Amino acid sequence: GTDYVNTLTKLCPTWMCPVLFVTAFVFGILGALIGLACCKKHFAKAYKLAPSTQHLAQLAFVQFKANDFEGAEDSYQKLCTKSPDSLTFRYNYAVCLYETKKYTQAIAILLPIVQQNPKSAAMAHRLALCFEAIGQIKNAALIYEKIIKLGKVPAEIYLDYAHLLVFDADYPKAENILKKLLILLIISLK
Repeated sequence: GTDYVNTLTKLCPTWMCPVLFVTAFVFGILGALIGLACCKKHFAKAYKLAPSTQHLAQLAFVQFKANDFEGAEDSYQKLCTKSPDSLTFRYNYAVCLYETKKYTQAIAILLPIVQQNPKSAAMAHRLALCFEAIGQIKNAALIYEKIIKLGKVPAEIYLDYAHLLVFDADYPKAENILKKLLILLIISLK
């Protein structure tokens, strides 16, 4: 046992630990980026060779994760044509439209999705963000109010709603929303 410790100490002195940690972290990120690029290339090639919904869905997912929203938008649009009843494909397509600043198109897709799924805070939140982006503050505020009535809403939604109210100069309401958020955060810490 002591021979092993002595050998390891000679090979890896104490000063080398931070260097090793930083190097491992940097190369881990680099490896992930290279892997993502390879996956994207692999699924694009697979879809060209055998154009199936599964290959296209995998390609769209990898493009989405790589923040290639233009490519993912194109892939999800094709998927929505092939599988118009797929909620996941339609929602992800709408998110890609939002990320590429095509808010009106995203709203057209999100409205029926939110109507079909009235308890989904995430989907309604994305719709509110789209309305806010095109300046329809009142529509966004109505959606935020519906989301908050659902209960157990992420803090981010309260913050976005308060920000919207401040932008609309409704300071008393923004203060109330932030107070509710503060109470919820205190309760969650107990």
